[in-house]
Amino acid sequence: MPLENYNKHFMNEFIKDMEELRQELPEPFFVKKRIGEFYNSAVARKMIEDGPLTVNNILEYLGENPRPGLVAPAVLLLSFFDPQQFYSRLLEILRYAGRPIIEAFEFGFWLIRLDEKKIAADLVKLANENANVLLLLQRPVIKAFKKDLQKFIESRRMPLSLYAIYCYKYTLDKADVFFLEKISRWEDLPDVAVEADICLKRLYTSSDDE
Repeated sequence: MPLENYNKHFMNEFIKDMEELRQELPEPFFVKKRIGEFYNSAVARKMIEDGPLTVNNILEYLGENPRPGLVAPAVLLLSFFDPQQFYSRLLEILRYAGRPIIEAFEFGFWLIRLDEKKIAADLVKLANENANVLLLLQRPVIKAFKKDLQKFIESRRMPLSLYAIYCYKYTLDKADVFFLEKISRWEDLPDVAVEADICLKRLYTSSDDE
């Protein structure tokens, strides 16, 4: 069999395994609770036993033109392994990934065995090149990078400004009122302005509750 056909056949077999693994995915809100069951499924155990080969296959697949539906089980399985085997290559994949692919990373990306602030810092660095990575940062850890978010919002670059204000909802405090009022008046970026107004309403509501 020619090498090209062999590689194609090998990748087809890998994709079949990933299709089977997708059936083992826990519900989104139960990932952490049921991750052990996922790792212990028959197909996952087989792939885990292959160790570095599985890691390399996943990275090659993610770096080409992956189907979003298979990205979630791939990244979730990848999180089982030592991040030194794959993390830097995974960041390179994220550097160029489109929105549907990055959104599918959410399942397993934050289960990677690294400090959350380290992961968040790396994504913030990537955001200037690929705003889509900010979609992974809609979580409390982003509060440590509030100044970066403000710069992204004020850059008026789309979708960077919009995705940054999605994250900003996790950083709110009373001192943000002036900043958000300014953004809420941006007529040239109405989507960003609407999100700023939503943030303001949250602040006003929280103030009323105190």
